[in-house]
Amino acid sequence: MELSTDISRPIAQPAKPSRVRTWLNGESLLALAFILPSLIGFAVFFAIPAVRGILISFTEWNMLSAPKYVGLENYTELLTDTKFHQSLLTTLSYVLFNIPLQTVLAVIIAVLIDRLHNST
Repeated sequence: MELSTDISRPIAQPAKPSRVRTWLNGESLLALAFILPSLIGFAVFFAIPAVRGILISFTEWNMLSAPKYVGLENYTELLTDTKFHQSLLTTLSYVLFNIPLQTVLAVIIAVLIDRLHNST
């Protein structure tokens, strides 16, 4: 049998499976079935309300009348408000002092409980 050295003739290659068919195999569908409830929960309880909140922040709306688009006016008013600055400082001090203190105390209490439990 003689091998052809003609390079102009195409070599038969196996057909590539389509990306959709590769993705829709049994394992991928099972993984999607397990992930889908979390994705739905994420969308319903976080993503959609977050986007809606951002969109509402660009309006003046009292929920009794139609919303009126005001652009960045709400944000400029917020940045000049002294109550906002005070509440921001209060939150920052809470984060910097209270949370680390609670974490250290929780670890100390956990170690003490572990030592009491293991000593008996």
